[in-house]
Amino acid sequence: MTTMSASDAEEQGGHSDSDNIVAKLRDFLRALPKKDGVDDAIKEGEQIAAIIEPLGLQPKILAAVYAYPLFRGRILKENDLQNNQLASISRFIIGLEQLNQFSLPDNWQPGEALAQQQSEALRKMLLAVVSDVRLVLVRLAEQLYRLREARNAPSAVQQSLALETREIYAPLASRLGVWQLKWELEDLAFRYDDADTYLEIAKALNEKRAERESFIEAVKQQLQEEMQANRINAEISGRPKHIYSIFRKMQRKDRGLESLHDIRAVRILVANVNECYAALGIVHSLWPYIPGEFDDYIANPKENDYQS
Repeated sequence: MTTMSASDAEEQGGHSDSDNIVAKLRDFLRALPKKDGVDDAIKEGEQIAAIIEPLGLQPKILAAVYAYPLFRGRILKENDLQNNQLASISRFIIGLEQLNQFSLPDNWQPGEALAQQQSEALRKMLLAVVSDVRLVLVRLAEQLYRLREARNAPSAVQQSLALETREIYAPLASRLGVWQLKWELEDLAFRYDDADTYLEIAKALNEKRAERESFIEAVKQQLQEEMQANRINAEISGRPKHIYSIFRKMQRKDRGLESLHDIRAVRILVANVNECYAALGIVHSLWPYIPGEFDDYIANPKENDYQS
């Protein structure tokens, strides 16, 4: 369980200038002497922050994200963390560095998978090493940044990142409910792990993109009208499913892409369980469900307690 320090409580109460800490920290970093690696480290912090910012983490965490790559690269030293601009976020920076120590076993070779017990042990250790789970969210964003940057990296580096992601970080993202990070983590890991299959599915999806997007918009409109007619206040969104989830479904069902029924997804958010089942009834009145393709995760939650 994440605990709230006195300083955190003070921030939430609005009694500090924490809202300005990100701007002050970025000014401090930009004023550093321009020696080798500084600009690259600042750019990395900015890109990781852009990934994590939509999650709404507190300003002190976000400020630590900007500074962390410079600390990891030894541009900022331990004694620098006592600087007025860094002292209040030093514990977050040190926590991120602790998370950075986790890696694949020393005897791992490209092409090898991890045993299930190894993967789970690594995930548990990563969650246990810091007292603040929000730092694990930052570590997920950092892993996504590394994947994005590895497009031209040697194959061994790509495979190592892909395995780490598939076995450790994507399952953690799922466990923590950070779906957007999970989807991109899985897709990029899949691209490095099996480029031919990834590109084959991506090409097939791109050829039908306009058709899929038009279909989703039409379904959203129809559902919105039906929800309003039944006085259900619903937020409706839609998206094509991501490539790795399509690949897993193809494997699980032993089917080709053309035989899958759900490469598109529409999500209906309502206020409570009763409205959820009422919305489900409306959906089934519009489109009969396909036997064997319906799951009730309210009555039977997933292993990570996800319910829908």
